[in-house]
Amino acid sequence: MAILLPVNNTGDRIFSIILGKHMIKIRTYFNRVIGYWLADFYVEMDKPILLGATLKTGNNILGIKSSLERQYGHIHMTNSAQGVSSLGTTAQMVWLSNQEVKKSQN
Repeated sequence: MAILLPVNNTGDRIFSIILGKHMIKIRTYFNRVIGYWLADFYVEMDKPILLGATLKTGNNILGIKSSLERQYGHIHMTNSAQGVSSLGTTAQMVWLSNQEVKKSQN
């Protein structure tokens, strides 16, 4: 089952969520230089697994490293988070397990 992650555009924000078998901490923040929202992803004991990921559509954000995709699944944006008011309104973040992605490809 796809999970809609609780992102919004209230500024630099950190939240934790259980995705599959893992507790993931996600920090979202707006970069005014490039005009996009970015995210940092952490696991146990605040260990960073991915920092500064631009929240754009088209790819699995965790797919930048195949080991992250295998272990934590897929995180996609419904639209690119471009512009300060986009995150949580026109641009939503969605998590899918690897099993769900495999089923949809068949």
